[in-house]
Amino acid sequence: MPAIAIPSRYHGALTAIRDLPPSVAEKLTDSLAEPIPADIATLAAAVVARMPPDGADVSKIFDVLLSLAVALYQSDADAGVFVHDVVRAMNESGEAGLAVAPDTIPKMEARLLRLLQAPALKVVAKAIGLRSDFANTFFDAKILTDIRPVFDVDPSHEPLGAIITHTLKVEYNRGAGKHEEFYVGLAPDDLKALLETLERARIKGNTLRALLEKSGTADLDRRPEE
Repeated sequence: MPAIAIPSRYHGALTAIRDLPPSVAEKLTDSLAEPIPADIATLAAAVVARMPPDGADVSKIFDVLLSLAVALYQSDADAGVFVHDVVRAMNESGEAGLAVAPDTIPKMEARLLRLLQAPALKVVAKAIGLRSDFANTFFDAKILTDIRPVFDVDPSHEPLGAIITHTLKVEYNRGAGKHEEFYVGLAPDDLKALLETLERARIKGNTLRALLEKSGTADLDRRPEE
């Protein structure tokens, strides 16, 4: 599998995982084992609540574990090979504080493997992976609004009038880290149609969430504000 690069924002959490006392690491593993979460936010809150106040930032530890679990799911790699590559990346990062001592590498790999194979974490990671399992995924959008003057035949005369135009800019990810964008011109009626389409999608989503709740199926993608 391709070499793993560990973002600097995760260095502290990985160091904390490395340095957890065995009893606390076991507690963390148990907190991710069951029950299967109602949603991502609920699992994160439950993990933080179950962990002893030993000074470690549990929320950051959960974030890095979730990121690794998603990366593992999307890579289709063997879990043992994946954690071996993660620990190797820690040692090759150039950050002395992130390195794993040679005699503790087996322990660190075993710890990460147990954590990443915890049932609840695997379910949530798969949900996140499925959410982005498309050829193109949305990144951002904005609408640029301009005034375009309408000139007479002689452009030295003041404009006869003007029109208001809108340009929809959509940014998206296109696999392999490629970031692309496209532009679409919108008339006033197009804005209305776009708003109606988005509202219809929101309503359909709420209807399906109600169906999941009625059937007792966990909505793994639900947000706290929904």
